[in-house]
Amino acid sequence: DHARDTPGLVGATFRRVLADIAAGALPLLPCTTFALASAPDAFRYMAQARHTGRVVLRHPVDAQPLAAPVRGDALYVVTGGTRGLYADADIAASFQLAAVDCIIDRTRKALDLIDRPSALVVAGGVAANQAVRGALEALAREQGMAFVAPPLALCTDNAAMIAWAGIERLGQSDPLDFVARPRWPLDPDAAAARGAGVKA
Repeated sequence: DHARDTPGLVGATFRRVLADIAAGALPLLPCTTFALASAPDAFRYMAQARHTGRVVLRHPVDAQPLAAPVRGDALYVVTGGTRGLYADADIAASFQLAAVDCIIDRTRKALDLIDRPSALVVAGGVAANQAVRGALEALAREQGMAFVAPPLALCTDNAAMIAWAGIERLGQSDPLDFVARPRWPLDPDAAAARGAGVKA
C-alpha cells in the first residue's frame, strides 16, 4: 500500500538503504549461490533452515532473459541489473520465508537450552500459517518430538480481541502509565481468570 500511495517515500527509503550499504553502515548479508540446474539442492539447503542470508539460483551467463510483462499496478524490485523482476507476491513470499527462517532458528536454539520436551506445541494465529506450521512440524520430526497443533478452524489470532479491549477502554479515565496485565478482563467486575498459575 505504501509503495502505491507514497512512491516517493518508498524511493527515498531505498536510496537511504543503498547509501548506508555503500558507506558500510549496513553490511550485506551472506549469499549462498547455486547453479540453476542445482535448484533441488538449493531448496533442500533452505529446508534445513540453518542458513543465514540469501540463497540465490544463478542463471547461466548465456541464458536469455525471460520476457516478463511489467504491470502499472504492481510493485517490482529489480536486483542484479535487469535480470530479475519481482512482484508483490514474490516480495511477500520472501518475507514469509525470512520470518519462518527466524522462527525455526530461534526455536531450535531454545530447544538446545532446555531439557528436551516430549512435544512441540504451536497455537494461535501463527499456527494457521501453513509455512510456519509445516516448518515447525519438520523441526519437531527432526528433533524426534511429537508435533501438536489445533485444527486450523481453531487457530485464531487474538489481535482483534486486543484491539477490541483497547476500544472498550478508549476515552476512559485510565492514565497511560498503567501496568498492563495478562488476561485483562473487559469487565472490571468479572471474576479473576486463572491460568498457568497466574491470577489476573
